[in-house]
Amino acid sequence: MIRINLLPQQKRAKASQAGKELTLCLVALLLMLSGIGGVQYWLYQKEEALEQRVAAKAEQKNALFEKIRHLQKQEKQMEDLEERIQAIKIIREAQGRPVQYLDTLVSLLPEDAIWFESLEFFRNTGVNLRGVALDNQAFAAYVRELRSVPQIAAIQTRRTSRRRIQNFDLVEFQTNILTKSPEKQEKERD
Repeated sequence: MIRINLLPQQKRAKASQAGKELTLCLVALLLMLSGIGGVQYWLYQKEEALEQRVAAKAEQKNALFEKIRHLQKQEKQMEDLEERIQAIKIIREAQGRPVQYLDTLVSLLPEDAIWFESLEFFRNTGVNLRGVALDNQAFAAYVRELRSVPQIAAIQTRRTSRRRIQNFDLVEFQTNILTKSPEKQEKERD
């Protein structure tokens, strides 16, 4: 036998299905919020670590700049010292030059033929020399000897004249001896 039920079917309560869906949505929402919070916390921690790293790098940079300033100050002091040392070397070289020139003038001087009356040294330019010679040939030979000296650039005879001293006829002379600078002497050696 077949049974036919013409009565309307009982409807089940939809409330229970809606409650499950609501609970499921709430759980999903909580999971999503906790995920967003976790990601935000992780990003905050990362940002804090980066800020600390930036602060440490800035502090290191400042320390390095301080060292650089200190090194630049020391380099400047070294340059000042080098300049002073060079000035002292130049002065020491210049102090010895008159002695070298005088030694050259005297070492080439023929005995009993030429006598100096005055010597006048000029800074870095030369010597004014005044004296008497036995005769013109002795003076000319002395000038030739001086021209062969590497320290001497030129000899300018300003005047020669006869002079009588104790019944002797002598030749009085006045000459300028121009000297070479040490730099020119170095270039000629090379």
